[in-house]
Amino acid sequence: MSLLDGKVAIITGASQGIGKAIAEVFVKEGARVAAFSRNREALQALYAIAPQQILPVVGDVTNTDDLKRLTLETVARFGPSLDIVVPGAGIAKFAPAASHQLFEEHFAVNTHGAINTVTHCLPYLKSGASIVYITTSMTHGGFMGLDPYISSKDALQGHMRSQAVELASQGIRVNAVAPGLINTPIWSNLGLPPEVFQQTATQIVQRLLSHKFGSADDVARLVLAVASIDHIYGQEYVIDGGYMIN
Repeated sequence: MSLLDGKVAIITGASQGIGKAIAEVFVKEGARVAAFSRNREALQALYAIAPQQILPVVGDVTNTDDLKRLTLETVARFGPSLDIVVPGAGIAKFAPAASHQLFEEHFAVNTHGAINTVTHCLPYLKSGASIVYITTSMTHGGFMGLDPYISSKDALQGHMRSQAVELASQGIRVNAVAPGLINTPIWSNLGLPPEVFQQTATQIVQRLLSHKFGSADDVARLVLAVASIDHIYGQEYVIDGGYMIN
């Protein structure tokens, strides 16, 4: 028997990177997955992997009507309740002197988008359900040019811990996985010049105890474990190749 047989999951940001990897791992473990993203073409490619198990839903986490439609379409397709929610949609933009607008953009997606995703799912979460937020290990340090990204994820981490206490009495577990430097499109899309990005990446790899960037699949397998283990509440699990302790 697979770990997620009979489970229904909602995953946002599922068209690429970590979100896509989580969707693929969940499907392999028997889950039925509602995959949510703005990228229709990428969602259709994901859907083709397992049409019986994947529901592609196109939308934006900053749009409450889209989130409402996500939950309604999911329960209409897969049944009246949800077992796992992974709000994986996120953005990161490099800006040494970040504007107010850039903070607003990051918080709209990374913080409010994640929180609102779960809010719309809550009426359908039953006892035994699991929420796994995607935060970042960078909240444990400081990084020039990434203040909006780190601040938005730090706020999400605080929310996760409070929500874990609030929902425990309902039998719903809330935790987070905090990736570090993972080989996904979010980092190549930071907005750094290619030569600067390459130089920075080389310096980072030299500090990693693993001596390489992590993969989206590494993160997905950790999310699977956190979503599956019953005795975990309000914890953040860092997966960063040893960057923060070296």
